[in-house]
Amino acid sequence: PEKGQEAVPGPVAVTGHPLFSLVLLCLLFLVLGGCAGSPSHRAGDESGVPGWYLQPPREGANLYGSGEGFTLDEASLSALSQIASRISVTLSSEFSRRMVQEVEDGRSSFASQALQEIEADVAAMEFSNYTVVRSERVADRVYALVSVDRYEQVERLQAEIREGLARVTALEADLGLDEHLFLKARSAGKSVDILEDLRGKALIKDALEGFTEDTYSELTAWISRSRGNLRQAVSGLEVILSGEGGTGEFVDMLGSRLNREGIVLLEAMCSDPEACAEINVSLNEAAASGDGSVKVTLDYRMAVTDFRDRIMAQSAVKVSGISFAGREAARVKALERAREVLEEKDLADLLGLL
Repeated sequence: PEKGQEAVPGPVAVTGHPLFSLVLLCLLFLVLGGCAGSPSHRAGDESGVPGWYLQPPREGANLYGSGEGFTLDEASLSALSQIASRISVTLSSEFSRRMVQEVEDGRSSFASQALQEIEADVAAMEFSNYTVVRSERVADRVYALVSVDRYEQVERLQAEIREGLARVTALEADLGLDEHLFLKARSAGKSVDILEDLRGKALIKDALEGFTEDTYSELTAWISRSRGNLRQAVSGLEVILSGEGGTGEFVDMLGSRLNREGIVLLEAMCSDPEACAEINVSLNEAAASGDGSVKVTLDYRMAVTDFRDRIMAQSAVKVSGISFAGREAARVKALERAREVLEEKDLADLLGLL
């Protein structure tokens, strides 16, 4: 400025100013942050997911499921699993309703166990001839829409049920011809085992048909009759129980269980040869050491014979016990486990009737 005039600030170059550098850096971060958040599809972001994946078609003659994976096969399996889980939910509701009606004597544990088995059957269902209706790759994912023919599954289950019932019919014919009570019990026990497996399939079939059929109830009534035949045959049995090679404790425990089931234990001769069986128990004992502990395994084998020494059934109970206090302590633990198994096992399974 000329002499006598005030100094007026002029334009100031700010490119090297610290404040400008800070503002520029912030803007750069904002731009980069915006770019980083704008891909068409990321994990957990549904913006790139196909609409048909989120809303599969309504089910009718076909069952629909949608799934995703890194490959088409993975996505298809995920879709089939979704179909199975929906059937499982339907069964849970229907089965719970039926159990409330049927189980009035405190057998809720049976209801829970049966439901668990049926849900497992659904999870293991083999959906044959499924169709991939649509598939689409988005980023690193493949999305698939799969359909399953409902009535093809029904026909497959019906065929399995018919085959099983034919086997049960043959066993019931044998039950009428068998003279020995133990053989009658074995035929009845095998029938129950087959029918229990079929009952799960029947409930799935009923669900796929919209419960227009009640095959489940028919099989439940059949199971009740077979269990009655089994109880009748077992309750009339007389048993001579013996053991060898250190089986004394196990034989005593087994005898107590059989006695509570209404089976008569005899010391020697039977009053009726056709109602009498001999159960002989043998033992294979093994011990192994490691990390300062001892593991004892007790493998009990039971052979059921008639008065002619003809083997009618065989079964086994194998238990183990581990202890850091030595072999005898481990053996005691194994015997404790054997006692639990003898109480938990179904009698038909325990005697080799299945």
